[in-house]
Amino acid sequence: MNGDQLTTAILTEGDVFGASFIGTTGTMIEDTAMAKGPIRVFRVKPEEFRNLVSQHSNIAWELIMRLTSRQLQVYHKMESILFKEVRARVAETILELAGAYGENCHHGYELDIPLNQSELADLVGASRPVVSTILNKLRTQDILEYGREYICIKRRTELERLITI
Repeated sequence: MNGDQLTTAILTEGDVFGASFIGTTGTMIEDTAMAKGPIRVFRVKPEEFRNLVSQHSNIAWELIMRLTSRQLQVYHKMESILFKEVRARVAETILELAGAYGENCHHGYELDIPLNQSELADLVGASRPVVSTILNKLRTQDILEYGREYICIKRRTELERLITI
């Protein structure tokens, strides 16, 4: 990757993705998804979906809540890309992922998702070489440890400090 992609969300069971229609003009925004393991995907035709949400307000409400949450995540990511240095975005993203997917390990907080440097770069809106340089520096400072498919936070407070610098 050359920093030419941006991952806006990591989806989990029950999440919704796909083409979205904006406003009355019918402008369509397409989503792309990549699976990191076995998945089950259901495709729903727009007309069937419209009928489903019009007949079941609880489904419509749940969808509104999820889409609002996703919209806030994307807004936060845009704000981060515009106003924070890459180092702060890397630290912030690792901490967010640890909060959502982390598990305790013998020297810190290991991310429980397979994540390589290119994928982390796509999450922070940067190129892989830049993210690699930052990760190497954080490893040298003994703030985190990482391998091909994991990241382990060793000194959480130090990582948190990088977000506000």
